[in-house]
Amino acid sequence: MEEFGTFDEEQQLWKLHPQPLAEEKVDYLTWEAELRVSSGPFRGASFVYILNYPRDYPFKPPTLKVAFTGFPVAYQDIQEGWYVYMVPPRSTSGQRVAGAVTDAKEGGMTVQWKQQMCDFDEEDEVAAQVDVISQSYFESHDSPVLGQSKDGVVYHPLLDARGTFCTCGISQKWSPHFTVLTCLSFARAAIEDPNPEDSTKPVPPGSSNEMCFCTTNPAACKDFTADPSQWHHIARRRFFTEHGVVPLICSTSATEPGEIWIQCSSLAGSQLGEVQIDSQRAMEDLEAEIQRSIPLKEGGVAWKLVLPNGNCLSELLRYRSVGSIFDLH
Repeated sequence: MEEFGTFDEEQQLWKLHPQPLAEEKVDYLTWEAELRVSSGPFRGASFVYILNYPRDYPFKPPTLKVAFTGFPVAYQDIQEGWYVYMVPPRSTSGQRVAGAVTDAKEGGMTVQWKQQMCDFDEEDEVAAQVDVISQSYFESHDSPVLGQSKDGVVYHPLLDARGTFCTCGISQKWSPHFTVLTCLSFARAAIEDPNPEDSTKPVPPGSSNEMCFCTTNPAACKDFTADPSQWHHIARRRFFTEHGVVPLICSTSATEPGEIWIQCSSLAGSQLGEVQIDSQRAMEDLEAEIQRSIPLKEGGVAWKLVLPNGNCLSELLRYRSVGSIFDLH
């Protein structure tokens, strides 16, 4: 008998809720499935999908559609132009929806609600519902409110910019003995194991059931293949943008022929470590070495390098040599 593995772990990692209907009823053919990512570049983020059972399930697999990709946020984190995923104050169903933050002030956050993230890219003749969210209402939610920064995108070989993945691997191998947890395990494998060179992966992990995974982002695939560790940091920065990016003060502590020691300190002045690098190397190489070598505190996503002149490392300076930035030549 072929071993298909168990899904005990999968049940613990996903939050599943049937979608509400009118008069306190629920739709047991449509569920919200949320994964709090535990590994990979999107660790700490949440991927929320809408799971639809077809009428002829289990002879056909459920479908998964992206509802929201974001990260747990505090009220003071959110800025104008961001998106949030939460229950609107006037909701009668208790269903979470996406909203565009059109104004963010201490006295209240103005949110324009949409049913789906894709609605933000389309002209809508019907005026969307708008609410002013107080901090007390925001913090009263049982589960964390999810946020997506204005320019945050999913940068991943197997996912598109919104977090959608190709499901042909599920469809090709689907049979009635599979369950919805097969689909959720497939989704988690795509999110947490981005290696595009592994065209097939076991679903669930550790089982003999191999499913194929398609690449959907050629640019991310190329960057991953060139340098997986560097891609890891690029992917986190593109998704989280400034959320969880921690300033790191960089200064010269010592030099040797052709080498430079960079002392790394917190804003409070605490020394966090040192990095040695060839002075001819590019600043992007120094940044990659710092991201690998200097540990971040819980909740931190990436370091933002603060240079001796007080400016942060910009895209224009990333390809300059370390020596030229620290005035060694």
